[in-house]
Order: sequence, then structure tokens, then C-alpha cells
Amino acid sequence: MPLAWWSVLWNWVFSIWINSKLMMNKVANFVLLVEVLLHILLVISSLVLSSAGYPVNNILSSEGLRWSFLNAVSNVLHEPLIYLIGFFLSWGAFKRSGLDKALLRLCIGMRGVPLSFRQRRALWFALLLTLLFVLLLLVLVLFPQGILVSVTGRVFPSPFSVGLVPTCMVALVLVSVTYGVIGNTLRTFHEVVQSIYCGLGEYAGWILVYLLGAQSYACLMYIFPNL
Repeated sequence: MPLAWWSVLWNWVFSIWINSKLMMNKVANFVLLVEVLLHILLVISSLVLSSAGYPVNNILSSEGLRWSFLNAVSNVLHEPLIYLIGFFLSWGAFKRSGLDKALLRLCIGMRGVPLSFRQRRALWFALLLTLLFVLLLLVLVLFPQGILVSVTGRVFPSPFSVGLVPTCMVALVLVSVTYGVIGNTLRTFHEVVQSIYCGLGEYAGWILVYLLGAQSYACLMYIFPNL
């Protein structure tokens, strides 16, 4: 492929990648608006249907309000919330460290915009850390009497399968921070810490989407107990 085509392809993919945060936030805002309207419709439906004699619970009754206050926290404290927060923490570190752009440039735009020596060195260290992480998991799982397998020797289900996703999130944070420190995109301890939690602020709209969605689902199960 000629160099000009590589440059055009790189600029197109890079522009999409840069604007991905804006696109995700716009989608989150739209989904949140739909959820708010559906939640209002759900509350009104409980009032209308219960008044008409249907076997549903009225969320606006004294019992329904009591249920809402008692279960306001338990309705949202589930594993998806932990995974969502962990994903945004790791994704924020991945993007703030510059590792995402380096990998994108390596895969697509290497001929057009080559990586600097510092970036290549940081990528090698990040790759080495990733290989060490994978090797450690293999040792803990595949060796006889592995620590992370179940009591019956199975990998699925086992402590390994249960903790695989959170472990990969932590590994992504460590790899991203390693790249950022060696690549000089994260120069101070404050920047390292900020790179980890910045994803929560940038994609907080999706956390709101989950919170309202979880509450709406719990209300749906309360209003229609026979579902």
C-alpha cells in the first residue's frame, strides 16, 4: 500500500479513536434519557394498573415507597457495577498513558508515523510485563494441584474463572502505567494516580445508565411480581 494511503488510513482511524469518548458519552446520554422516560412510564403504569384492579404492586403506595427506600442501595450493588467501575479505571489508564495510541500507530500507521525510541522501549517493557502476567496465570492454573483451579481440578468454574476479569483489569492498569512511566507520558506520581481514576470521570454517564437501569429493573420486578 502506498505511503499516502497509509497516511489517509491512519488519519481516519486515529480521528475515530480520538472521538470515541465523545461518541460514547453521547450514546450514554441518549440511553439515560430513554431510561428516565421508561422509568416514569413504569411508575405511572403501576399506579394505573393497580387502581384498575390488576394484580400489580403500586410503587407509589405507602408499601411501595417503603420498599423503595429500604432497597435503594441493594438494588444496584451487584457484580456488574464492580465490573463497570473496574473497566473504566483500567480503560482510563490505558488511554491516558498513551498506550492505546502507540498500539494503534504500531498496527496501522507504523510506515507513516514511526514510533520514537522511547515509545518502542516502553512498548517492549509493557509486552514483557504482559507475558509475565500470562505466564504467572498459566503456572497457577496448569501445573498439577494448581492454586487457582477448583477442588475437582476444573478451570471453569474455579477461583481462576471467577477472578479472571478483575485480574485482567488490574493487569491492564499495571501495563499501562508501566508504559506511561517509561514512555514519559506519566511523569509524576500525581499523573500516574490521575491516569487510573480519570476514566471514571470521563465515562461517568455510563455509571448513571447502570444505576438507573438497575433501579428500573428492580422496580419492574416489584411491580410485576409474577414475571
